[in-house]
Amino acid sequence: MQKADSQKISNSLPPISKRKSSEDLMDLASRLKALEEEEPQTSAAAIEIWHQAILLSQTQLKQLQPQQSAASLYKQDDYVWVKEQIRLLYLRQFDQLDLEHLPDELDTLTWLVQREIDTSLEIICNHLLKYKYAREYLNDEPCCSSWRSALWMARDKIADELKDSPSLEHYPSEELDFRYQMAKSQVYQETKLPDDSLPKDCPWTIDRVLDKHWLPN
Repeated sequence: MQKADSQKISNSLPPISKRKSSEDLMDLASRLKALEEEEPQTSAAAIEIWHQAILLSQTQLKQLQPQQSAASLYKQDDYVWVKEQIRLLYLRQFDQLDLEHLPDELDTLTWLVQREIDTSLEIICNHLLKYKYAREYLNDEPCCSSWRSALWMARDKIADELKDSPSLEHYPSEELDFRYQMAKSQVYQETKLPDDSLPKDCPWTIDRVLDKHWLPN
């Protein structure tokens, strides 16, 4: 009788390994529970089969959870989403990666590197202009010291970015003219210099702009 009961329940179980969704697994648990309620005299061996099936379904549900929550994590918390993608990569669980959003996020990283260079170029041009053309107008030596410090940090930042991303070697020279115009507008607002007192176009080469030891006379 025990063998027959066990065989009956075993035959009622679809192949669990082929189930691909939490809904299917929950349906399996419900069907097994109903079978137990319909036949309260079911043997201990048959009940053990039911419990093992439920444990297996719970395990598979946990394995599915990262994949199910990837999209919601992306919308809810960027930091947690990134940490989860890193964890999955370390575990080589490539099938659970959020492939819908991951390419866009990686593309954003390239934009962030360029943005760091853009910002640093504007800072350099801004302070070179003030050092060259606003120093006497402002007559403020502490400001000059601050400008030199800002120049050093911005130049160092660009050097670090280019060291990590050598393919961007020519990017600063390509952006220099535009960033100079942005910096020039900022200087006019910050210093109240007379209109047209600053050069229309960038008067320095990119080598001079990025040289940590160079300052305009």
